[in-house]
Amino acid sequence: MVVLTMLPAVVVFALPVTAAPQVLATVGGDLTTAKPGPGDPNGFGNVEVEVYKARVCYVLNVNNIKPATAAHIHRGVKGHTGPIVVPTDHHSSLNPPRPNSVGSSSGSSSGCEVIPPALSMKLRQNSQRYYVDVHNKPYPHGAIRSQLFLGM
Repeated sequence: MVVLTMLPAVVVFALPVTAAPQVLATVGGDLTTAKPGPGDPNGFGNVEVEVYKARVCYVLNVNNIKPATAAHIHRGVKGHTGPIVVPTDHHSSLNPPRPNSVGSSSGSSSGCEVIPPALSMKLRQNSQRYYVDVHNKPYPHGAIRSQLFLGM
């Protein structure tokens, strides 16, 4: 007598593992009333930008300024203004810092923006050629500004 036993077959599929996007560089700086001004003489803060292959994520903290209306990353060396590069739709803004409480002159914001890979490389290789500025009604051309540098 022959007994046949059938064992259930187990098939294992190997799916590719997709890693989370990797931060390629962190850049940032102190927000002040650096030239070109005039800027808010009492304003200050800081910015940190994580640069990925095709996006940036940022945290902005501001103090002693009227409520922010806009914020951008610009191309421009210290002491000079330049065009907006982030957000890439130049008619929009990074999330402007919002007051921490009613009547507060301090605030923060964060978010992420998609950028071209070529800009990602430029921000990583030449961060000092870019700056962040925060605008408000009294200072529509920039209340505070920070030149970016690598290695926050």
